[in-house]
Amino acid sequence: MHNRERRRGKAAPKRGRFITQEVERREVARRNVAEPWRDMKGFDRGDILEVEHRPADVGSDGPTERVVGVCIAKHHRALGSSFRLLCKPDDLPVEYQFAAYSPLLVSVDVRSRPRKRPRLSKLYYLRQRASELKFPEPRRPEGKRR
Repeated sequence: MHNRERRRGKAAPKRGRFITQEVERREVARRNVAEPWRDMKGFDRGDILEVEHRPADVGSDGPTERVVGVCIAKHHRALGSSFRLLCKPDDLPVEYQFAAYSPLLVSVDVRSRPRKRPRLSKLYYLRQRASELKFPEPRRPEGKRR
């Protein structure tokens, strides 16, 4: 960029960003065809979700764990898309952030929806009200029974 272009207020050229965006867009479309629940259109903020995931320290071949909580935020950023889940596993509020396209995320199921849709796009105020929230127990996988 030359000095006269800088004085005129022109933006710097965006050369590689288009290629990166196109590659990400194709990868997201490919993954959404294989696993449609990953595009986060099946749930919204305020929904009670059951998420099955593998803990990061165990790795991709380890056992899965299930958590139930309320979705307090969704972030749409192509392959970097994520959502936040407010849970109370042992009567202690915990907030998880799950990357939607992470291989550690196994499944997302909607357990229930609110009667009225929340007005705010991010429900961060529920962090202060976490003691009032009640969630159902996670469902057991079909193969494991006591």
